[in-house]
Amino acid sequence: MTKEEMLREIEKTEKEIEEICKAEEYGFSESLSQRLLILHQYLDTLKMRIPFADGPTYSGTKVDLYLNDEEKQSLSGKYYTITLHDTVKRIGMLRVSLEDVVPFFANIGCEIMPSYRGHHYALEALETIRNHILEQGVSKIKITVYPDNIASIKTIEAFGGKLQPVLEGETWNTYEVDLDQFKKQKMYH
Repeated sequence: MTKEEMLREIEKTEKEIEEICKAEEYGFSESLSQRLLILHQYLDTLKMRIPFADGPTYSGTKVDLYLNDEEKQSLSGKYYTITLHDTVKRIGMLRVSLEDVVPFFANIGCEIMPSYRGHHYALEALETIRNHILEQGVSKIKITVYPDNIASIKTIEAFGGKLQPVLEGETWNTYEVDLDQFKKQKMYH
């Protein structure tokens, strides 16, 4: 079922729920209560599967990325659900903002669920999105991280991040990644 088909099915199911609720103004029979429960479960299932309906936006060898516009909207950028490759097993989230956001030139944030850490899934997600960022005309990005986040620092450095001088008043480290250059280095090593 495509995303459009799912959205139509959600709308149809919500209308059916609404009609049942209107018809049973003074209480529900046992059979209608069961029907409502089934409809609500079906609705929840459809809503959970919407981000995966049309297949991954970007596919890697270990992980796939699904564009998810409904994910957190507190910061600018695009949000991707990270899943294990060829599954819909959600293991994390990736945010890519290519807009100038003070104090960042461009920003990438990645979060992997604790039970999936240590398998280099964050690095795989970054590698999977690299070409897309380059296609947007951005060849250098900055990634910030707190100095005590050793795992993220190792991931950023493996992605080609070079530590920049810490500016006065900053409590984080800033790494610059030359996406084009590091890709070329990886190809020849």
